[in-house]
Amino acid sequence: MSLRFNPNPEKSKYVSKAGVYVAKLLRFEAAYTQQAEYYAKLTFQTADGELVGGLLSTKADKSGNHSRLNDFMASTAIQSEIDEYLNAGEVEVDESFLEKVLLRAKGRTLSVDVRAKTYKKKDGTEGTGFEATFFARLPAGPQSDPF
Repeated sequence: MSLRFNPNPEKSKYVSKAGVYVAKLLRFEAAYTQQAEYYAKLTFQTADGELVGGLLSTKADKSGNHSRLNDFMASTAIQSEIDEYLNAGEVEVDESFLEKVLLRAKGRTLSVDVRAKTYKKKDGTEGTGFEATFFARLPAGPQSDPF
């Protein structure tokens, strides 16, 4: 097992109930699934300093759209980026496009709808976790690093 030293560890407390939170995109980590689908694990930080994760993928949803990605983009884009997305028309959603969207969004605020989800623990019992599943634009827009 290996360790990468972090000289400035964050005091982490996690969201413990479902609800709608104002949060900023703190970080993201991109990877591939076993089916070679590209996705990113997102970490959001609420105004109270609590953390919650979420996922975005290059894979289209069941309707053939990228609804969650579109909502995230609309929630975090500044006006010049909105204009760029509109002028582009249809774009290919691939690794580089997702990373571009995420790099732009890092440190920006949005509204995240956190939902409870159950999962099976390693010992076979059920646990409850929380995940940011829906995204919305704040009335003032995606301010950079407000807290």
